[in-house]
Amino acid sequence: MKVFEIENICYSYPDGTRALNGISFSVNEGEILGIAGANGSGKSTLLMLMMSCLSPLEGRILYHGNELSRESVRNMRRETGLLFQDPDDQLFLPTVREDVAFGPRNLGLSEEEVTSRVNVALHDTGIDTLGNKAPWKLSGGEKTLAALAGLFAMRPKTLLLDEPTSGLDPKSRRDLINIIGRTKITAVIATHDLDMVMDVCHRVIIMKDGRIASDGEVPGILTDRKFMVSCGLEVPLSLTNRLS
Repeated sequence: MKVFEIENICYSYPDGTRALNGISFSVNEGEILGIAGANGSGKSTLLMLMMSCLSPLEGRILYHGNELSRESVRNMRRETGLLFQDPDDQLFLPTVREDVAFGPRNLGLSEEEVTSRVNVALHDTGIDTLGNKAPWKLSGGEKTLAALAGLFAMRPKTLLLDEPTSGLDPKSRRDLINIIGRTKITAVIATHDLDMVMDVCHRVIIMKDGRIASDGEVPGILTDRKFMVSCGLEVPLSLTNRLS
């Protein structure tokens, strides 16, 4: 079953910068899809369009077969979580526990259910001991996991992750990769971290200049050094020895 269908979408920023040029692909239920590309290739813009934070100038986006409209966007957002590249954009309450509880509480759930969801989300992200800490006192990796716990507490069916390992130390990066690898949730990951793509993604789309340069199974095109360099990327480190 197709979760998202992206059909020939184009997008330009107000200053006239063309970000996306005729992008088409679909995301299948249960799939973990990597979106890779150099800075400015359109990865983050694509996630914002999928979340309906931006609207395409041309083309359309479907969620479970329905074109995004006021009603279908409301339903999509109930079932889809977006992890921003900077977790400080998502953490704003005095404690981690309150932040994680914010979404479920706004759904009108009972306090018992809210508490249960928060406890499970903190456990699943490995930050049980951080619940009473202030978000601004956390490390970068802890902030990312706290923001992810806030998404997990909403019980999403799909996750959109924007550069989730950006700026993380090796341990925090590995913790995050392990969490994503264990989840059964459909996910789309925009990232420069191609070794993470190797670890968790079933399929990878390579973007260049606002277009799709390649779309296929992992590792596939990731082994083609000449192609990767032409897209402003490097072959994943985990493949380097194999290819040298």
